[in-house]
Amino acid sequence: MAYSETYILLLTQLVAVMLMLHAAPSRSAMLAMNRSWTVLAISGFGTALFVAVAAYAVPRYGPIGGNIAHVVLGVVTAVLLDVSWLRRAKPRPVAASMG
Repeated sequence: MAYSETYILLLTQLVAVMLMLHAAPSRSAMLAMNRSWTVLAISGFGTALFVAVAAYAVPRYGPIGGNIAHVVLGVVTAVLLDVSWLRRAKPRPVAASMG
């Protein structure tokens, strides 16, 4: 097993990729709703959090610290985009039509 030592790195990176793939449709929906500033703010916040976690975790834990930072980025981005999209996508009451 040549790659058995890197299994945990691969596993955490796969979790991060799945989270980013989960966030992609919400990001597209928000952009289609003309909420580009919200998407930009969420992406900027997630990126800043990624840099902070990576700056802390990589020197202390090595390569797994970078993967943990990716997972944090994925969780924050996915949750914030989903919450923002679901709040915006609620059905709104429609006035009764005459006819």
